[in-house]
Amino acid sequence: MIKAMRHITIATTIAIVALGCALAWSYNFGTEAERTAFIPAKWKERANVYAYSNDPGCIRGDMALDIVATDMLIGKTVTDTRALLGEPNKSSADALYYELGQCSGFGWYESELVVTFSKSQRASKTEITRATPN
Repeated sequence: MIKAMRHITIATTIAIVALGCALAWSYNFGTEAERTAFIPAKWKERANVYAYSNDPGCIRGDMALDIVATDMLIGKTVTDTRALLGEPNKSSADALYYELGQCSGFGWYESELVVTFSKSQRASKTEITRATPN
């Protein structure tokens, strides 16, 4: 009886820890969207993710997942990337940032597609990250 209770306690503890880890991962790293094909016109149409609501949800996350999964931007120049995705919401010397909406942290935090460029000004990495405040 005591041995059975110990096994139940251990199993319950493992289940709670696993659930906590899954929730923490989703909160910090997950993207709340299902991958759909990237369509340039649709992407550009959704450029202003806050056009209709201050709580828009994950507006462009579905297509961003496709961009990252297919590596479609890798090797493209900054000019080619801007032609395909439109003007970024912000940029730095080696990256372009595109707003996606609220795609992470259970939909509470804003996410962005980050396109990083190498010294030769060609896209070397694409990733979805939690947006940093301006």
